[in-house]
Amino acid sequence: MNAFRQVAEGKRWSWLWKEGQFLVPLSIAGGTVTVTRNVTTVLGDATAAALWNQSIVGRQFRCGNSNPIYSILSVTTTTNANDTLTLDQPWSGSTAAAQGYKVYQVYFTVPTDFHAFITVVDMKNMFRLDHNVGQDYLNLVDPARTSTGMPFGLSMRKYDNSTPPLPQYEMWPAQLALFAYPFLYEIRATDISDSGASLPRFIRGDMLMEMALANAARWPGPAVDTPNPYYDLRLAAIHDARAKQMILEADRQDEEVTMQALTYQQWQQWPMSDPAMFGSSYWQSHAPAFM
Repeated sequence: MNAFRQVAEGKRWSWLWKEGQFLVPLSIAGGTVTVTRNVTTVLGDATAAALWNQSIVGRQFRCGNSNPIYSILSVTTTTNANDTLTLDQPWSGSTAAAQGYKVYQVYFTVPTDFHAFITVVDMKNMFRLDHNVGQDYLNLVDPARTSTGMPFGLSMRKYDNSTPPLPQYEMWPAQLALFAYPFLYEIRATDISDSGASLPRFIRGDMLMEMALANAARWPGPAVDTPNPYYDLRLAAIHDARAKQMILEADRQDEEVTMQALTYQQWQQWPMSDPAMFGSSYWQSHAPAFM
């Protein structure tokens, strides 16, 4: 098991690639709300109540631009036909009634098998989102998070409250329209000892056996008076050399499926400018600069 984990985490193998998508719901802003300072509950009027249901749990709540973005923990229907939202933190602004608001989604939690993004794309506007935007950068350019419209990046925000916790990313600027962002990501390999697990493509059983034997040959034993009869550092080196050769061969075969060791210079993307500059219609009607 340890040998397999060591190989699986040694590179971004093609068999660890998987597809996903972030589905952005349409924002909600009908009716008004009453907010109370240092209280986590938000009361919606009858118009707002008609638009709220359990599907908005986990989305974000915003009332004004001078207060933080909150996440919705629950929705409760009350007897007077008004609904109550419970936020993840107490309201920090002043107590106020009949306030405009919006419910939207700007925080997205990754799949449970997630390890790292490979690429995230906006298919409609034909460009790739940057998934390495830092929170410090967003706090510099838009500390109040007032920007909405076409997102250009994802920023790791925090780990959520699931078990075990999963990374949660902020999409910026906030997308208020119904939208989908497909992404390709690297999964965390399952342990080979898990029920139903099997060796993936290119990972040979004898490779893992050589690695296991090398570990066995390096272990002197539990105590001086009970030595490991297989303990031999020269033998461990032999097993290591065999395993290394097999891993190199597996790496070569994987590169033939998807080349990762060789990269090309990429065009600089300017997502806040005209996205048509990066679409197929543009390149079909313009000669590339390098020709």
